[in-house]
Amino acid sequence: MSSLTAAAKELAEVRGALLWARLGHLAATAAFLLCLDVAGAPVDLVLWAVAVLGVLGALAPDSGVPMVSVVVGGWAWWGTADPGTWWTLPAALALLLVHVTAALAGSYPSTSRLPRPVVARWGRRTTAVAAVTVVAALVAQGLLRAGAPGDAWLTAAVLVLLAVGILLARHRTLHTGSSGRPDRPGSAERSPAA
Repeated sequence: MSSLTAAAKELAEVRGALLWARLGHLAATAAFLLCLDVAGAPVDLVLWAVAVLGVLGALAPDSGVPMVSVVVGGWAWWGTADPGTWWTLPAALALLLVHVTAALAGSYPSTSRLPRPVVARWGRRTTAVAAVTVVAALVAQGLLRAGAPGDAWLTAAVLVLLAVGILLARHRTLHTGSSGRPDRPGSAERSPAA
């Protein structure tokens, strides 16, 4: 019980962008639960687990709880009546925000202030991932509506190519910084990446 008390005291000290990140985590969890409900997911233990994990993730964003929340949320989505519903897109975007808000809030001590460039960088990267998610959802819905047969190997190949592209972009960003020029040791303070 003392760890919950410590988490509540820490939460009372959170200010600025970190507070907004934690509140965003709660809002994204609520949005995901709404998508589950509208898509026809049964109200059962898994739904309640997502809700409880969302609250715990806002209290302790630097723990593994938010990731467990995303995994359990994905598992809950498989229990919906129609996984191909258009509600898949807002649900995916909500899970993205659950992850991003927890990662941002957990990357800095709760009493620190986030530098504006860090918030801007996280915003740009989150927007890029959201845009790719929207395009992927539109393509998937188009294929689903056209009656195209699913192909597990093609899906796996696309996911591998996407992962390689993300890793290459991440490697470039870490080694060149946002300016595109190589970082010089000690020339700029490094901050956690989104």
